[in-house]
Amino acid sequence: MCVCALCACRCLDSEINPFIQSLPLILHHKEKVFSILMRHVSLPNSMSRKGLTDLIAVLARDLRSEFYPFFEQVVSYMLLMCPIPFGLSRLSLF
Repeated sequence: MCVCALCACRCLDSEINPFIQSLPLILHHKEKVFSILMRHVSLPNSMSRKGLTDLIAVLARDLRSEFYPFFEQVVSYMLLMCPIPFGLSRLSLF
């Protein structure tokens, strides 16, 4: 896995680019695309986390109902990344 931010972006690009040339191609490879995105966004100390979460949000909007199988995984990840003040639980976010 890549260490520096520029290397991480290049790794993501080379890994995901063959699957995102068009919306029909994204739909066909949606499991692979989300797997790649979630792996890269989950990297510790990722400097591109904000951009990747924005990209996931755009993909969710574009895929609409095709996004539902990934919803739980994405929301679970987002909850883990939320800083929780002392004395509160993650359930209190809702």
